[in-house]
Amino acid sequence: MIEPEVALSNLLREYKENSDARNTAIESTLTQIDALSSYMDGLAAPYDQILNELQGKIQAIMFERKERFICESGKVTYFKGGVKRSWDLDALDNTCKFDLYVKQTIWMHRKEAPFDPRIQIKVEV
Repeated sequence: MIEPEVALSNLLREYKENSDARNTAIESTLTQIDALSSYMDGLAAPYDQILNELQGKIQAIMFERKERFICESGKVTYFKGGVKRSWDLDALDNTCKFDLYVKQTIWMHRKEAPFDPRIQIKVEV
């Protein structure tokens, strides 16, 4: 019977050999993917700049409008800002629900995370 340490050593050696062979087999494909990705980024760059400028203009109008807009080209949804509140339930586990101190205790464990208004643009394809 093979000792567990010897078996693990053999399995890890085999694992490493296969991992190295896998990496060698896909290395050239990964290089081609990286080159293609860089090429695509170059093609998209001027359009991304235009889209960012248009999104800024749409956002400015939507922040004044504060409601959804739909047309044949797509739709823009407005999401108002606010404050997300959450409580640390682990800290509140031992708090008695009949205690007058509960409201103050809950308030003390409250966490707030303000968030800004935002928009979402969807175009019809």
